[in-house]
Parts: sequence; C-alpha cells; structure tokens
Amino acid sequence: MRRSSEAVYYEEDILIHDLTHGLHFLGSKHVIPGFELALNLAFENATHLELWNNTYSADSVDDYL
Repeated sequence: MRRSSEAVYYEEDILIHDLTHGLHFLGSKHVIPGFELALNLAFENATHLELWNNTYSADSVDDYL
C-alpha cells in the first residue's frame, strides 16, 4: 500500500492496529477475565477526556484497542 499524506490516517500505523484486532478477537477477549469491561471503561474515559480526538482510535471501542 502506498502511503499518501492525503490519507485520512497518514500518521498512524494501521497495520499494528489491525494485528492487535486479531489478538483481541481470537484470544484476549476469551481468556482474560474482565478484559472487555476494562477495555470499554478505558475507551469511555479516553473519549470523555478527548485523548484521541481525530484519530482512528476514537471511532469505536474496537478501534480504540
């Protein structure tokens, strides 16, 4: 994929982000007790504090991971 400064998430590493989705969906959410609750609380807190505004991570709790 060609990096373009016109891309919406040009400064973010989406590959690492998407590999993390695999770890989350195939592993951690099933074997770490309370993981989903902790993730949701972290996302809500970050959203409230506007920590990741205008980034891919701010789109949803799944993308926050």
